[in-house]
Formats: sequence, C-alpha cells, structure tokens
Amino acid sequence: MGAFNITRDANAFRVVDGQGIMRVLLQTRSEASRYMLGLVQDRFGNRIQIEADDGGLPLTIVDSGVRVIRTTRDANRRITGFQVQQPDGSWLGCQRSNTARPATSSAWSTTSAMVPCSATTTHIA
Repeated sequence: MGAFNITRDANAFRVVDGQGIMRVLLQTRSEASRYMLGLVQDRFGNRIQIEADDGGLPLTIVDSGVRVIRTTRDANRRITGFQVQQPDGSWLGCQRSNTARPATSSAWSTTSAMVPCSATTTHIA
C-alpha cells in the first residue's frame, strides 16, 4: 500500500500517499469533530476542490480547468441531481425523475432513475 504522510493545521488534515496524491480533510463549520474531503490533488497539480455547506454536505465540485459541477437536493437534503456550468454561465444537468424512495434504499440507478441530459429537458437559465 505504501507510506502516507499526515500533517495537520488549525482546521485541516493533509494526507499524502506514496504516489504524491494529496487529500485534504477540512473541519466542518457546524461540528469541530467532523471532517469532510475538501480537496484532492495529484503530484502534477491537477486538483478537484469540493465546496460544502456548514454541515459538510457537498454543494459544488471545481476542477483544475475551473469546470463547476453543483448538486441539487430534495427537502430531505438528499442529492437528486447534478448540474454543470456552461461557458455562457447557464447550467445543464441531470435530475432524478422520481425522488420518492424507501428510506432504507441506498440504490440510485443512473440508467432508470435519471432524466437524460439535454438542453430541451434540463437546461436551467
């Protein structure tokens, strides 16, 4: 598996593996003992940053190319879809066609439960 280097500062842990991949675990704003994945970066500087709400739930994902993906949620704060910001600033996304599911179910099928991404059905101004 290889060696890991773990460092800590005031609000984060940095874990670097033997291949130079860094993962940053950020302290959530609502709970000091809770951490969330906030950044993954390879040894070449390619990175994915995860921005979250106060409780640590992911809101947006931004990569090195400044592409932005955001999550949409239902009233129970479950992820119901994803939207990608287009160059003109608009959003294009995929949404669950039916958000009702048993509380015990963890399955989320991308083939039958997602509306296809297309400008005619899911484009958001």
